[in-house]
Amino acid sequence: MAGLNPFAPEYPSISNVTFDFRDNSVSGDCTSPASNTTTRCIAGSFNPDSYLTFNLNDLRTNATYNLRAVDKQWEFNNDAPSVTLKDDNDTDIIRTDVTNYRHCNQLKVCAASGAGPEIIVPAALILISQTNFAIVCTTHGFINDDSV
Repeated sequence: MAGLNPFAPEYPSISNVTFDFRDNSVSGDCTSPASNTTTRCIAGSFNPDSYLTFNLNDLRTNATYNLRAVDKQWEFNNDAPSVTLKDDNDTDIIRTDVTNYRHCNQLKVCAASGAGPEIIVPAALILISQTNFAIVCTTHGFINDDSV
């Protein structure tokens, strides 16, 4: 697919991401707006333990993405997920920020430009973690305790 513009209307866009938490694999499907067909377009793995990492392959372009968290801990029992993911060039790709601790169901996610697997896949896992935290904090009230 060399030469394709990822922002062109005919370019297949990521429409589904699936995490398998048994073997830490991730896959994704893309849908082509021009033909309305869906095909597998992302393959890879992730490690949610210790330092959060992603090793992803964009099957549309054969580009690979290796991302690693700056800090060892990124999930907390009583707080929103907090992570900065960098690529092999030490460039910030995605980071989270809690902007208002009184609204524990809100999380700011900042990302590098684009909407490729290096953005969509980590954002999806971060939002799963944020959803789990928001359910607890809105049901039981906010507790500011970062211990795991």
